[in-house]
Amino acid sequence: MNRCRHVMIGLLFLSAAMAMAADPPGRVARLDYINGSVSVQPNGTEEWAPAVVNRPLTNADNIWADKSSRAELSVATGVLRMSSETSLTLSNISDNTDASPRNIEPARAAFV
Repeated sequence: MNRCRHVMIGLLFLSAAMAMAADPPGRVARLDYINGSVSVQPNGTEEWAPAVVNRPLTNADNIWADKSSRAELSVATGVLRMSSETSLTLSNISDNTDASPRNIEPARAAFV
């Protein structure tokens, strides 16, 4: 009987450890401000949904600010502002404190 109880407790701890391993990364971006029509496509889904303030975003999530729309995301101590008709795919949000901007791909910008 005691052996069965020990096995059950061991399985309980093992399943708890596995559940913790499946948690999303600790570093996420957060939608702080939305003005107009802003949509989010979470990683692994085909559907776009209306964005909501305070929504956490992580790697491979897509954000779209439609015409005459704006959005603001915060990541750690930084802020990213999206203007009208802007698309963004998050690609390297991590807990790695050694990350540097050398992996940023060139982008085009138009100023009016």
